[in-house]
Amino acid sequence: MQSRGAGGPLHMQDMGNRAERRRGSNPKLGGSNADDHVFELIGSSGLWIYLARNKRLKGFDELERQIAADGCIIGLANDAPVIPGKNYQTLKIAVVAGGVLPPEVIKQAHRWAHRLNFLHSFYKPGYQGLLGGL
Repeated sequence: MQSRGAGGPLHMQDMGNRAERRRGSNPKLGGSNADDHVFELIGSSGLWIYLARNKRLKGFDELERQIAADGCIIGLANDAPVIPGKNYQTLKIAVVAGGVLPPEVIKQAHRWAHRLNFLHSFYKPGYQGLLGGL
């Protein structure tokens, strides 16, 4: 792994072989499904989905409608914490009023990303209770 500057983006090639570390991350290969690790995303304030070039966004309109109904927005973004490569566009899901994403929004978006085999990342804000002793 290479060192990155403070606040700089993390590049996928700097992470080693993540697919190897998370065996079975693709259900088509007999591994886990979206719900196997959705608990890791609960409490996130942002969810980024990386769109592969020339991949149809099947079900996007319905996902966008459901996300909007829960007070969140989805759209193209350039502030992703991980940059998988220059051939990917990035969608970001966030709460309009700020704060953390509702669990149902996370589950819907996460399942959609897994169904289409899209890479994804998330950001969990720090908890103030943990900072009190510092």
